[in-house]
Amino acid sequence: MTIDDVEYSAVAKAAKEYGLETRRLVWRLNQGWTPEEAAGLQERKHPNTGPRKGSPIVVSGKVFDSITAAARAYGKPHVFLAERIRKGMTPEQALGLEPYPDWFVPGKGQAARARGERRRAEETLRGLRRCSRCKQEKPFSSFSRARDSVLSYRCKDCTALALIKLRYGITSNEFHALRLQQSGKCAICECDLGLGEQSVSRKQTVAVDHCHETGKVRGLLCNCCNAGLGSFRDKISSLQRAISYLEKSTLR
Repeated sequence: MTIDDVEYSAVAKAAKEYGLETRRLVWRLNQGWTPEEAAGLQERKHPNTGPRKGSPIVVSGKVFDSITAAARAYGKPHVFLAERIRKGMTPEQALGLEPYPDWFVPGKGQAARARGERRRAEETLRGLRRCSRCKQEKPFSSFSRARDSVLSYRCKDCTALALIKLRYGITSNEFHALRLQQSGKCAICECDLGLGEQSVSRKQTVAVDHCHETGKVRGLLCNCCNAGLGSFRDKISSLQRAISYLEKSTLR
């Protein structure tokens, strides 16, 4: 990278030159700072996104110390005013003092909230919710609790499918192929894993075992066997020595 016409072979070297942590310099660059701004040679120029909460603002010729002050004067929440200005409205349009721009639909947000409230009330009455992924209506027990104890809009089955795809890169068909190949049992101790035929949902006692070097899925294990492999760090030599140790101990 180049800072102030001086070329550096690595970001870490540039950071050391200007007495900065490497991660701080990288973060600034990722946020769109110029190299000179990131190094502290120039004052940071913020993008033109409209006045900030604490910046002076002019409404119909009258100057207010901040968006908060202007919003308070017109009886509006400051978030309401700031958001409309951020979207491209003038302060006068945002407060309804001038006609709204053509692209703006008054009350659209309130209408959406009202629709959501009606939908949730109907769901509570029927005890059913439509999954946003598979589009099937299922009882509340089929959905997990998201943050703040709010019920998720994606059912447990779809969540499980998304997780094995994200974490292990396998599909539902590949998961069930493993289950059938192992007859629904742990690939090592052969205990019953209690897996269903239709869903990829599994208990916390069931693990999808994979190679930590290549990421390739090797099989389905119970937690005990999976933890055992992890404790031996997947080293065959260590496992063989453990077998020899047990055999010798048994002979005694």
